[in-house]
Amino acid sequence: MEESELTVFSDLTVPVVMEDYKSEKLEFLQKIIESLPERRQLVFKLHRLEGFSYAEIAELMQISVRTVEDHLSKSMQFIHSQAKQLIDLDLTEA
Repeated sequence: MEESELTVFSDLTVPVVMEDYKSEKLEFLQKIIESLPERRQLVFKLHRLEGFSYAEIAELMQISVRTVEDHLSKSMQFIHSQAKQLIDLDLTEA
């Protein structure tokens, strides 16, 4: 194959592979979020996905802002540890 043909071929396949990779990782992330305890999951989704402020979440859920912060901190620690395990697994399989 000529270099120009390789370039065209790679231009066509890389986005498809990347989309599959992104989709797989997003599904994994969704599963991690869904495995959070119910209230922690709700706080995480309200803040990170819906854009609610800490104060808005606290008022809505009738909890303190400090509790919102705690839920988010623990959620992020859990998500980070689960993602790290996935990355470590990917690296050992490569």
